[in-house]
Amino acid sequence: MGQVGNSRGALGIILVTIFLVALMGAAFATTTPVDTTPPVITVPASMTLEAASSAGANLAYFNVTVTDNVDSPFNYSNIICGDTTVSNATPSSWSGDVFSFANHWAFPIGTTTVACNAIDFARNSSSASFTVTVVDTTPPVITVPTVLDTEATSSSGAVVSYAPPTATDLVDGSDVVTCNYNSGDTFALGTTTVTCNATDAAGNAAIPVTFRVNVVDTTPPVTTVGGNYPNWTQFGQTITLTCSDVNGAGCASTHYQLNSGGDNIYTTPIVISTDGLYRIDFYSVDNNSNSETVQTVYVGVDQIPPVVSVPADITAEATSASGAVVTFSADATDDVLRNPIVSCSPVSGAVFLIRTTTVTCHTSDSAGNADYKSFSITVRDTTPPSITAPADVVQDASAYLNSVVLGSPRVLDLADASPQVLNDAPALFPIGETSIIWTATDASGNFATATQKVTITNNPIDINGVNVNYLGSLNAFVSEDNNSVNDTNALVALKDLTIVSNGSSVFIPAGTEIRKSDGSNIDASALIADGNVADSLSGLAIGYAVDGALKWGLPNLELSFDPAIQLSIWVGTALNGTTLDIQRSTSGSGGWTNDGILQATCVVTNGFCDFNAAKASYYAVLTYTAPVPQSSGGRSSIAGRLINTSAPTGTNTVVPPINNPLVNNPPTNNVTLPAENAQSGNGNGSNTGTSNEATGPTGLFGLGADQSSAGLFGLGTGPAGFIPMLIALLAACMVLIAKVRVDSGKKRK
Repeated sequence: MGQVGNSRGALGIILVTIFLVALMGAAFATTTPVDTTPPVITVPASMTLEAASSAGANLAYFNVTVTDNVDSPFNYSNIICGDTTVSNATPSSWSGDVFSFANHWAFPIGTTTVACNAIDFARNSSSASFTVTVVDTTPPVITVPTVLDTEATSSSGAVVSYAPPTATDLVDGSDVVTCNYNSGDTFALGTTTVTCNATDAAGNAAIPVTFRVNVVDTTPPVTTVGGNYPNWTQFGQTITLTCSDVNGAGCASTHYQLNSGGDNIYTTPIVISTDGLYRIDFYSVDNNSNSETVQTVYVGVDQIPPVVSVPADITAEATSASGAVVTFSADATDDVLRNPIVSCSPVSGAVFLIRTTTVTCHTSDSAGNADYKSFSITVRDTTPPSITAPADVVQDASAYLNSVVLGSPRVLDLADASPQVLNDAPALFPIGETSIIWTATDASGNFATATQKVTITNNPIDINGVNVNYLGSLNAFVSEDNNSVNDTNALVALKDLTIVSNGSSVFIPAGTEIRKSDGSNIDASALIADGNVADSLSGLAIGYAVDGALKWGLPNLELSFDPAIQLSIWVGTALNGTTLDIQRSTSGSGGWTNDGILQATCVVTNGFCDFNAAKASYYAVLTYTAPVPQSSGGRSSIAGRLINTSAPTGTNTVVPPINNPLVNNPPTNNVTLPAENAQSGNGNGSNTGTSNEATGPTGLFGLGADQSSAGLFGLGTGPAGFIPMLIALLAACMVLIAKVRVDSGKKRK
């Protein structure tokens, strides 16, 4: 209700206000007078301005006077002026009824009308106008260059170039300048006045301007020398002097002096015919009195040639295959010149080949007089090469005659890069020392020698008779006829051989030829078979004493030895001091003879019977009853000397043959070794037994079968037995939850 009351009160106030305003308007309408008189506007008189640029001229300001019978002072905002470019401009300042337009008005060349208008408060208006005329009456201004003096380049003067004159204008900017001479014209020698004019587009003519161009001659003339100058001559000199003044007024005179004599005016050529060196000084003067700087030339006359001096013939030793560097000196003398230059071919310091070379030396004087002399340089090679033989060679014999790699000598020669190298080495080398002469000969026939020694060693072979077959791998024998050693007419012992067997020893000197007595071919493989078998060399050490004789030989094989072999047969120490006949058998059971035995008897010493034999044959098979145990000791005779003093032990006097000596070879049957790391419980060395099978811990009730524990109740392997309990617990939980829901439902009902 309060709000309704407020609204109604406000509406009443508004209605009252409207009513009062209406009453006041009616009151004013009945009391304000009417204004129908326009204001009076006064503008400047028409005016003329001088153009300041091609844009025209600027008017700084103008004043307009406005009066009104009602509006006083007149409102400045109701006054506007404008032209073709400016519209509705208002005054920039005022004082009373005078209004100033200070906008720096720009007026183009020509006449422009400025119109102004004033409106009073009653909307009464009046207007006025004036004209502004812009004219161009200012002439252009000419600027000319300052030209320096120019040197004449010919008798006509010189071409002179300068910056062209210019004309500037307030309106045109620049105007064309015309002159009576232009830059680049040829100006005569002297002073030339240049006059220039210009007119702008409005027809205003510039004030003419002048400047001067000076062409001067300050260059002296030039004198040219003619004739054979500056050379020497053998036939005299004729010298001409020619003056030239192409830049000036021409030559006036030419002057000269000969060998610092008096001044002469040149009119005719200067002729010199006597030997000597002459100095000529000269200069010229032109018609402007310009004088040339004095010039000097030298001319010579020489009719006598120089004399060359060369050394005597030279002999030099070559220092390389290219020859040798040879130096020499040659000089010359001349009646006019001092120390004339001498040139030689080939030059000093050049490399001269190994031969005789002719050197020619030449000199000449400035007049062309020349002299030649020659001499010879002989480069020879008399130095022999340097040769170093290869290192001496020492190698073990592998054959009766041996192939040897000698190597290459080191050969140097100053003059021959590849001297000829020869040696006197045989194709094959025998056992022992051989001297080889190496010879190096250079291209000049100089030679040098060096010696190399080749030694083929004969290292003795000591071997047990039971291992006599090792002689094959040691290359103990070679074939005499270069056939196979297993089928040849004779075998040759390559090295000293000592065979120890049954306590006895046999020494076969190197080079011994071994043949079958019947002339048939011999087989080395049978000869060096192991043990006391037929045809084996191991049987050579078998012998026994009986009835005052040493019975000795080989089973089944009759051999001859050249030279004889040396034997030391064990017969026992009980026979020491006993003299024994030495016999061999010509058959398997008898025919005992000492043929081929170089000593028919021996005196037993230390249990051994020593002798030399050229033949070996069958030993007889005898009966004996007292075998003596044999030790592994014995002695060997190398080159006829005892080298082992230990002897087998025994007391009996009869030493039976041992047909089956012990074999020292390792067993050939496989040996079964015990199995390692056996873990089985059955004790058979196997690790696969059954009584102690490796297993892991069992389950809780002994039902587990692997290394992991069985289920909680032994219902399987691993942790799987726990599943039924989980299922039961889950089922119980679900039942409990269902029951809770049912109970809850009942409570709600």
